Amino acid sequence: MGNSGQLVKVLQDRLGLPTDGWFGANTKAKVLAFQRATGLYADGIVGPRTWTKLGCVGPNAPQPTTPPVSTPSVPSTPATGTAAQVIAFAQTFAGTPYVWGGSSPAGFDCSGLTSYVFKNFGYYMPRTAAQQQAYFPRVSDPQPGDLVFWGYPAYHVGIYVGNGMMIDSPQPGVPVAMRKVYRSPSGYARVIK
Repeated sequence: MGNSGQLVKVLQDRLGLPTDGWFGANTKAKVLAFQRATGLYADGIVGPRTWTKLGCVGPNAPQPTTPPVSTPSVPSTPATGTAAQVIAFAQTFAGTPYVWGGSSPAGFDCSGLTSYVFKNFGYYMPRTAAQQQAYFPRVSDPQPGDLVFWGYPAYHVGIYVGNGMMIDSPQPGVPVAMRKVYRSPSGYARVIK
């Protein structure tokens, strides 16, 4: 109760509530009802088990384990495409609406966008931001075409385009766009060697 911010908006969206970003009495009542309906201990606190049941990945959620990052199903054709081509393709989706769990041009969430874009060029890409963060090698010198993450495990990911800019699908009501890398990301990872 009393918390506010992006994760509360994600929670409210998953519970079918208006996304005002404030964890008030209505949000708590909906969390309690969800916990009872899914066999969780009904305490109104959104901890790791509740996040998992909601299908969310957040800073308190356990690291997803499927598909296993140690044994990915790698495409049979070699990856092609330069960073410039990947970025240009990602830019064609500017204006596409945010859709929770979306992974197509009809609507994307953050990792749905990154996986769709890179898979178009034959790059294997796990589905969630946390899986992508765990799978690709971290880098300290971000280059265009790298992934940029927030949280560990990651709860948000975008495609770095250079000069402090990125392309991402950030939250409900905010479409895919190129924007400044905000706040302090938790790290970068290299997809294109």
